[in-house]
Amino acid sequence: MRAFLTNCIICGKELPPFNQRGKDGEHIIPAAFYGLFKIKDVCTECNSYFGSNVDMLLLKDKRIINAIFKLKIENLERIVLTNSRIHGIDPNDGKRIEMEYRGGEITVLPQNMNDSIMIMDENMSKRYWEGKLAKDISKGLRSEEDLNEFKDEEWKRYIESDCNTIFRSKIPGIVMQKRELSDIKVEYDISNDDAKKTIAKIAVEFLWATLPKEIMIKVFNQWKTLVDICRYNADIPEYMFLYDNINQDVSYNHQVIIRFDVSPKLIFFDVVLFGTVDYRVLLKSDEPINGIVLPDNRKIDRIGFGMSFNPKEKRKKTIGIHDATKNEWFNYDFTNLI
Repeated sequence: MRAFLTNCIICGKELPPFNQRGKDGEHIIPAAFYGLFKIKDVCTECNSYFGSNVDMLLLKDKRIINAIFKLKIENLERIVLTNSRIHGIDPNDGKRIEMEYRGGEITVLPQNMNDSIMIMDENMSKRYWEGKLAKDISKGLRSEEDLNEFKDEEWKRYIESDCNTIFRSKIPGIVMQKRELSDIKVEYDISNDDAKKTIAKIAVEFLWATLPKEIMIKVFNQWKTLVDICRYNADIPEYMFLYDNINQDVSYNHQVIIRFDVSPKLIFFDVVLFGTVDYRVLLKSDEPINGIVLPDNRKIDRIGFGMSFNPKEKRKKTIGIHDATKNEWFNYDFTNLI
């Protein structure tokens, strides 16, 4: 299998000696998605690029979003909501009110009705006006009495006012309107093409870590296309990616399987996330591929790994290869690889 390299498999930059690369590495499945497999043949810059620009693109796949909310994975839920458009409808006048996810809650996004009237969530309104008054005091535009009056009297008057009425404070310049919201809707940022970049990254790293040199040579051009997709925003060939949902319930499990048993000149690279969201990458080989022959002459036609990652339980990972003659999976030692 793949030996450790002296250069980054993505950009070609020279890497430090292996024993100086530290404990951390590049997560094949992103760490935010509880990926357990890492490689150390990716430079710090490419690793950082993937973490900042590629890994979280999986959250643009609506199927991934649905799985995250069904499994109640809170850290990913927060990221999805923070990057989503949210709005509610006031049942009294049908007005659409923009909202945002902040501090674990969905609140009204501060906005101007006109040049003088603000619409905000009540808790946010208090912080907003206190901050604005304090800033005006520092500039000499208001007195401390204005801030104290707002805290002691005017805020109580606002709380007691009715929804959809205009509240005009005795303090000049403070005008607010409370809103009663219903039918809160979330509009997710969706893009399957963006999500493909993350899958391309997973394929690049796992294929390099596991495929023998003789097979990598046969599919190198396809592998290089995947590198260009995930790192350099290259066009995505239509034939290369297939999507489906397998008929299983969502679960705290990921699987990756490389298959050579479908067509002599094709490799199927399958990624199943959260037990149900399936991605398939098709790699075309320049020459027929007849599987992999191990040193003990066993022929294998599939390589796979899986992981369970329930945040409340100990995480586990398994790696196996499939015996083409016996039609059975068995564990395989990928020590020092992934």
